[in-house]
Amino acid sequence: MRYVLALLFGFVATNANAQQATCDHRAGIVEELKNKYDETLKHYGLVDNGTLVFEIFTSPKGTFTAVITNSAGVSCYVSSGTIWQTEPDEPAKKTGWKI
Repeated sequence: MRYVLALLFGFVATNANAQQATCDHRAGIVEELKNKYDETLKHYGLVDNGTLVFEIFTSPKGTFTAVITNSAGVSCYVSSGTIWQTEPDEPAKKTGWKI
């Protein structure tokens, strides 16, 4: 799992087209997502034997942001996008993607 997280953080840090890897205290990230994008926490899971929390924030408009938080309460943006759906086959119906 640590290898996957290293790749994930490496991708965010090196991809010129990705959202800049930004970290802050979790409360600051949560406040920014709510105020700027109307996103609130909808899904989360423990990663790396519970030392990290992977969180998904979504808005009623369909925007979403993935955040990872460590045990010290520091959160980092992982990725963001649009057209968040709770049903796995909805993007395929709306966009013609093959899943």
